[in-house]
Amino acid sequence: WIQPKELLERVPGEHSRIQFMRSNLPQIKQRLKTTHKTIWNNIKNRADESLDTSVPEYPTYHLTTEPAQRRMEYLNYFQYFRGFIDNSLYNLSLAYLMSGEKKYAVAAKRILLEVTEWPTDYDDVSSVSAKWGDEVGLSMSRYAHKVYDWLYDALTTSEKERVLKMCEGRAWQTYEHLKRTEYLTYPGSSHPARLIAYLSEMAIALAGEVEGPETWLGFSLKALTTFYPHWGGIDGGWAEGVPYGLWYNNFYIPAIDPLEAAVAFNIRK
Repeated sequence: WIQPKELLERVPGEHSRIQFMRSNLPQIKQRLKTTHKTIWNNIKNRADESLDTSVPEYPTYHLTTEPAQRRMEYLNYFQYFRGFIDNSLYNLSLAYLMSGEKKYAVAAKRILLEVTEWPTDYDDVSSVSAKWGDEVGLSMSRYAHKVYDWLYDALTTSEKERVLKMCEGRAWQTYEHLKRTEYLTYPGSSHPARLIAYLSEMAIALAGEVEGPETWLGFSLKALTTFYPHWGGIDGGWAEGVPYGLWYNNFYIPAIDPLEAAVAFNIRK
């Protein structure tokens, strides 16, 4: 165990810090021309397809009074919302980080600055704690801090302040949800198993810029260094089956990797 404060002091002052360290970008960009060419072309194609993407509308499904209809509207909405955040915003931001082309930053910022204005209250409809469903909040908890990190050089001072405030709000929201649901005592639910990993990534992305990272990282590491993943065990597997377990690798491995890259903490030992 290493104290979170000590780990966070190791975080480089510059961005990017998440998945792609700024100091490694020249080497990574070289690989995009060779061993990573196919992957890069796929990302770039998806980003090009997203250049004219508009902005998501704030959800209103929670205002529907009939439960079955409200649930259907929720399902339709979060699939719609993922198109903006999990697909367009993610790919545009990554394409900007790797290419430096402003067209990707312009399109990404259009989406990001829209959702930046949404409330981050604990019980808001877009929260991970929303009583109508958490999928909208899950997308924001996964990507908001990441794209802030990747788009950092393209944001003005005012935009950085606004996006940082939103990311901080989402991080505290995530932390409070895990704390109130007693995740460290009852870790069997699947969605919080994403959030506990995202929390460490949030801490690294926002380190040195807000007051919360030490709290978030400390809470996250209590799980990541002990029982996590809860459903792994000596036999491996996942409570919801092998396909679901493989899918969750895409959630928590990218969130855990920055611990090694940014602060030299090998959590796999």
